Amino acid sequence: MDNLSRIIQKIPKFIHVHLDLIAGLPYESLNDFKNSFDYTFKLKPNMLQLGFLKVLEGTKMENFAKNHDFKFLSLPPYEVLETPDISWNELLFLKDIEALNDAYWNSGNFSKIFEYLLSFDEFSPFDFYASLKDFAEKSSDFETALTQPHKSDFWFELIFAYFDGQGSLDDKIFPSSFDKDIAKNLIKFDFIAMGKTSVFPSWYNHHHHRLRYHRL
Repeated sequence: MDNLSRIIQKIPKFIHVHLDLIAGLPYESLNDFKNSFDYTFKLKPNMLQLGFLKVLEGTKMENFAKNHDFKFLSLPPYEVLETPDISWNELLFLKDIEALNDAYWNSGNFSKIFEYLLSFDEFSPFDFYASLKDFAEKSSDFETALTQPHKSDFWFELIFAYFDGQGSLDDKIFPSSFDKDIAKNLIKFDFIAMGKTSVFPSWYNHHHHRLRYHRL
């Protein structure tokens, strides 16, 4: 893995890097998957795809799954539902992590805030998404947004509220040197970088007025 990591990091920046992870593999628990996710995320691919094991008919995987008490769909997409090592609820949880990762990392719209987050060696992208998911579930729009991961307005508002609304950030995720005001300003920068400067949402707290800079 370390050798593969070195090779990936030598790929020139102008080449698109797409890395895949599969949840529900034999012998892999949720914690094992978390470790794989964090390791792969920190390689900073252009896209990190989170997929789920497919147990295709007539394959060795089908024989293995049947002999090891896997539960999976017998019709397309033949996706695994539960294994002895990861539960149905844990796989559902990973579905939400997948949606958050698509909305935040894979969209490419949040490059500056993630550059800051990843500057801390102890930062766990998986734990961050899990914490953000808990926060998001308080929003009545979260379930709707999960079906529309490319609707950037909601995702910007959510992550800004996350850093703005937490009284004290979880020190298991964020070290003492983490500055949530810097994080909020970087989210604003990412928003501006999308070119949406004609309309500022309420969370942006935009106070610019052209007359303030008018030369008399």
